[in-house]
Amino acid sequence: MSNSVQPAVNTYQAEIEQLRAENRYLRQQLTSARTNSLNLIYDSIPDAVALIHVSPQHQYCFQLANRVFLQQLEYTATQIDHQPLANVYTPEDYQFLKDKLDQVILTGKVLRYERHLKLPQGESRFEETVMPILDDAGNCSFILLISHDITHQTKREAELCRRNAELEQLYVLRTTQYYLARLSQQYELQEHERTRMLLQRSEDRFYKAFHCSPIPTAILILQDGRFVDVNDHFCRLTGYSRHSILGLRASNLPLWDHAAFLRRFLPVLHAEESIQGMPVQYITRSGDFREGLFFGGAFELEGEWCLLCMIYDPAAEQKTLDQRLQERKHQLEQLQKDFISLVSHEFRTPLTVILSSAELLERYADQLTTEKKTLSLKNIQKQVQYLARLLDDFTAIQEGSTDQLFVLLKSVDVESYTAQLIERVYDRTESSCPIQFSLNLSHHRYRIDKSYYGQLITHLLSNALKFSTQQTSVYLRLWDEPEWLVIEVTDHGIGIPEPDLPYIFQPFFRGSNVGTLRGVGLGLTIVEQILNAYGGTIHLESTAGEGTHVCVRLPLDNTGVIKN
Repeated sequence: MSNSVQPAVNTYQAEIEQLRAENRYLRQQLTSARTNSLNLIYDSIPDAVALIHVSPQHQYCFQLANRVFLQQLEYTATQIDHQPLANVYTPEDYQFLKDKLDQVILTGKVLRYERHLKLPQGESRFEETVMPILDDAGNCSFILLISHDITHQTKREAELCRRNAELEQLYVLRTTQYYLARLSQQYELQEHERTRMLLQRSEDRFYKAFHCSPIPTAILILQDGRFVDVNDHFCRLTGYSRHSILGLRASNLPLWDHAAFLRRFLPVLHAEESIQGMPVQYITRSGDFREGLFFGGAFELEGEWCLLCMIYDPAAEQKTLDQRLQERKHQLEQLQKDFISLVSHEFRTPLTVILSSAELLERYADQLTTEKKTLSLKNIQKQVQYLARLLDDFTAIQEGSTDQLFVLLKSVDVESYTAQLIERVYDRTESSCPIQFSLNLSHHRYRIDKSYYGQLITHLLSNALKFSTQQTSVYLRLWDEPEWLVIEVTDHGIGIPEPDLPYIFQPFFRGSNVGTLRGVGLGLTIVEQILNAYGGTIHLESTAGEGTHVCVRLPLDNTGVIKN
C-alpha cells in the first residue's frame, strides 16, 4: 500500500515545487514590471523624485531615484542605490534634510518647504515636498522626496520684479514728463491768456483814451489812406459821422489832398518817426476851409502800417470852449436861482412865524394870558434856533469845501453822549417816531471829536425822523469792530428813488419824492465831509417807499481809540 502511494506523493510534491517556482518567477516578473513602471513614471516626472528607506533606527538611505534627481546630484543609479543620505549630501544639507524627515516621521503629515542646495553645478533653490509612506501597521518605512527646482523661476521672478521696477520707474518718468508737459502747456496757455488779456487791456485802454481824447484823432491805413477809426471830436471837427467815414479812403473825401499829404509828411515821418505840430489845411463837410496843426506817428496794426492822425484847430477849440463856458454859466445861473429860491423859502417860513408872534405880543400883550405869551416866545425861540442851524450848516459846507475841518479828539462817554443827542433831536423835530437805541461796545469811553460826532448822529437821525412815516420806529445801533466804530441808522420811511441815489451827497440836492418837507439838502453832504476828515466810510441803501439804511464807520486804532 505504501509502495503504491509513495510515487503519487512524490509526483504531487514535484508539482507543488514546480508551482512554487512558477509563482516565484511570476512574482519576480511582477516586481520587475512594477519597478520598471515605477522607474518609467519617475523618469517621466519633470521634478526630482527619490524614495528614501527608513530603518528602525531612523537611518535614512536612498531606495530609488529618478533620472532628474540623479542628474542634479551627478550620481548614477548604481552609485546612489542604498546609499545613506549622509554619504550623498554635505553635512549642512544632510542635517537640514534629516530634521525635516524626522519631523515627517513624528507628525505623519506631508511637509513642504524651500531650501538652497549647493550642487556640483552651483547653488540652486528648491521647493521640496516630503511625503511619508505608511504600512498597514501605521509605521513609516519609506519617505517620498520630491524636489521642484525653482532656481530659474526665482530668477525669472527676480527678472520680472526688476523689469516691473524698471517699468514703474519708466511709468513714473513718463507720468512726470507728461505732467510736466501738461504744466508747461498750462503755463504757456496761462501766459498766452495773460498776454492776450494784457494786450486786450492795452487795446481797451488805447481805444478808451483814443475815443475820450479831446483832440480830434483818426487812424488811417498808411498805404491807401483808408479810415480805420475816428473819435467823436474828429467827427465834430470835420462834420462827418463815424458811420459815414469808416472804411472810406481819404482820397474819396474832400478833407485834404491825400497824395500831396503823403508827399509832404512821409519824409518827415521817416526821418523823425513822428510829426509834431506841422501846419495842415482841411475842408469840413459843410465846405468850410480851415487850418490847424497836424500831429501824428506810424504804428503797425494787424500786419499793416497805420497813421495816427491828430489835428489841433485852435479856432475850433476856442469855439468849443466858449460853448462849454456858456453852458456852465447857464448851469451856475440856474443853480444860483434854485439856491436863492430854496434859501428864501427856508428863511421866509421861520421869519414869518417870528414876525407874526412878535406882532401878536406887541398888539395884544395886555390881553394875552401868560400861557399864550410863553407859547409865542417859544415859537420865536424855536424858529431862531432853526435859522441858527441853517447858518451852521452853511458854515459847515463852506469849511468842508475849503478843507478847514480838523479833528480834535477828546475822551467821551459815547453811550451817555449819544443818549443826550437823541433827546436834542427829539426836541428839534417833535417827531412821533420812537428811536430804538442799542449798542454793543468793548470800551466805556472813546476818544472822538465831540462836535463832529454830534453832527453825524444829529443829521442821520434828523433825516430818518423827517422822512419816516408817523409811528414807525427809527433804529440806531452802535458797536465796535477790531478797526472800526460803527454807527447804523435804519428807518422805514419814504426812501430814496433809485435815479436820485448818485446825487444824494451833492450840496442842496433833495430827493424827487420829498414833497413839501422842509430842508435844504445839506445833511448828507456835511456827513460825507466829516467822514472825509475822519478817514471814515459811509454806505447807504434805500428803496423808494420802503426806507433807508445808513452804515457809518469811523476808524479805530488797536486800542479801540478813534484814529486822528
